[in-house]
Amino acid sequence: MGYITSFCTAGYRCGRTGKKIMTLLKSGQEGCFCKLNAVLTFQEWLQDFASPETEAAGASILEQELREIKARTLAVYPEAMFANFMDSLERIRRGERDLYF
Repeated sequence: MGYITSFCTAGYRCGRTGKKIMTLLKSGQEGCFCKLNAVLTFQEWLQDFASPETEAAGASILEQELREIKARTLAVYPEAMFANFMDSLERIRRGERDLYF
């Protein structure tokens, strides 16, 4: 359907709730964080819970998401933020958990 599942709980941890989250969502600012957190949490879920078939299908979805994020770098994501995101993704792939923006 063109959407990625997100298991992110960063908003609660960072105080992005209630009126604050609604303001960020309406302005489009929160979406920048949501996309990154969706990729991180989906990668975690695939590694921890997916069958081999689902993990393979999810990997291709993640690659598409990464292409979209990379294409938006500099326009939406500062280059340093993208580098930090990619570092977090690799840390998750190596087994670290609960990383978010």
